[in-house]
Amino acid sequence: MAEELAVGLYLSIINSISDGIIVVDENHRIVQLNPAAERFVGNSASHAIGQPLKNIVPEMKSSLTQSADECGEIKVDREGIVYAYDVRVSTIQDWQGHEINRVVVLRDVTERKRADDKLLRSDSNLTEAQRLSHVGSWEWDLKRNRIRCSEEIFRIAGLLPHDEEITREEFNGLLHLDEAGELFQRIQQNTDYPTTNIEHLILRRNGETRNVYSRIKAYRDENGKPLLLLGSTQDVTERKRAEEEIRRRTGQLIALHTIDLAIIRRYDLRKTLNIILGHVLAQLEVDAASILLLDPSAQTLKIAATRGFRINHKANIRLPVRGEFMEYIVRKQDTLTILDLPQAAAGSRRSALLNEEAFIFYCGMPLMAKGKVVGVIEVFKRAAFDPTPAWLGFFDALAIQTAIAIDSTKLIKDLQTSNASLIKAYNETLEGWSRAMGFRDKETEEHTQRVTEMTLKLARIMGMDGESLQYMRWGALLHDIGKIGIPDAILYKEGKLTFDEEQLVMRKHAEVAYEMLSPISFLRPALDIPYCHHEKWDGTGYPRGLKGEQIPLAARIFAVVDVWDALRSDRPYRKGWSDEEVYKYISDQTGKHFDPQIAEAFLGLMGRKQ
Repeated sequence: MAEELAVGLYLSIINSISDGIIVVDENHRIVQLNPAAERFVGNSASHAIGQPLKNIVPEMKSSLTQSADECGEIKVDREGIVYAYDVRVSTIQDWQGHEINRVVVLRDVTERKRADDKLLRSDSNLTEAQRLSHVGSWEWDLKRNRIRCSEEIFRIAGLLPHDEEITREEFNGLLHLDEAGELFQRIQQNTDYPTTNIEHLILRRNGETRNVYSRIKAYRDENGKPLLLLGSTQDVTERKRAEEEIRRRTGQLIALHTIDLAIIRRYDLRKTLNIILGHVLAQLEVDAASILLLDPSAQTLKIAATRGFRINHKANIRLPVRGEFMEYIVRKQDTLTILDLPQAAAGSRRSALLNEEAFIFYCGMPLMAKGKVVGVIEVFKRAAFDPTPAWLGFFDALAIQTAIAIDSTKLIKDLQTSNASLIKAYNETLEGWSRAMGFRDKETEEHTQRVTEMTLKLARIMGMDGESLQYMRWGALLHDIGKIGIPDAILYKEGKLTFDEEQLVMRKHAEVAYEMLSPISFLRPALDIPYCHHEKWDGTGYPRGLKGEQIPLAARIFAVVDVWDALRSDRPYRKGWSDEEVYKYISDQTGKHFDPQIAEAFLGLMGRKQ
């Protein structure tokens, strides 16, 4: 089940987004590509897979020599029309950090480049576009050494604008282009294409680091020497955070799945524990870890497996529980976190060893099986660290899996405990997906948390319980997951969507959610809300125009709560409604938008009888 979820999420993501994704092996042969990439290369997947990428798309040859996480740009001629693509090359590593594949992400920026050119020719249009898209622009006259910046550049840098024209030193300070020499060298060499793309960091004066993406266009004299640089710079911090969150959650799922397979396949305990510790170091980003097994009769802990220590531990070394700082973990059956390990371990038998290792941070968790402590799992860092609840939550999931692995070597009759830990991991993963969407739209995250809780309350009133409530919760958390496939220009638009094309694209998010989640059998019972929560009782909703009880009960319940919360919340184009206005609207829409029985139950829950 874990394998199906991890693989299903991965395939759903890459198949539903508009960017082309091509996975190549170490010899640059294509091993996988999504539908958007098939359109780019002009070949079906069956024809392209196994072929060298440079043979399928000659323009990509130089891109594969890029360093990992570097971006570039290519131009492709398709039947006389030149298309521009931003190219990013990333690596896929195994848990030991070895590169096993490369991922090439292609984004069609043809229209954006054309728009950039138009905007750069029109000051009035540029100002309006910057206000709507949060993209700053600048102009560097190299001959006169004059630089002009828009207000958005100062906002991105966390400063108030003081003058439109600034010095080169001030400009370097704003965008932290300390690598200006390298940048100019790239511009000088890049004579075939006038635009250079870079991603870099901005360090604001308050200490905050922001990720930005800059596009720089060079205008040259007859000898190819740059005379004028026009640039656009955009803050992409939230997008980078969302990408990192998705990458982290996917890595955690894969780690849990790998450990689960090791348990099911009944590897030797030492081999299984080493697999677990490999994932502990990789996913928790710690320097060292160890697993100790409890001998309850002797009240000692035997070191069973270690990773990351500079000094080798003696085989089967035993530590007394009493008098050690691990005594708290065993006696209280609780997590112990130490932020200053040298001081806490001063009286420990391992104090000399730990001091030589120069550890600062420590966290230990009990390994529980059938209500009893069977051991302790510990992690160490050589730098100060303050763990977040999410970090501790995933460590707890790893501890549960480790305890199962230890207990299964004695005798495990079924996988109920394993399934329980996986369900917990799935819950955390789905919540992580919901939070990742919140990086794109902060209101989405807060809205999701509110409607999830209220939906469960209303569902209980409507007689739902047990497993149905679990699927309701997952469906509510993922109700807007389809917006991951909506372009930023539409998702972030400050006003209402006034054009039919924009509204049609936004409405696609329900179908995108279905395409993403339907391949995952485990989540199919939770699909009713993401797919059908915009259907209406009178049949005028979307995406399928369902009517009455054709609409799944879960979607009918959620629809009332979703509208209730949306109307009460402030939006860029309107203030939130008062409670009286919201309740009147729900009452007026009973039998039109909403199921009459559910609307009545909701108003009763809120103390508003019709």
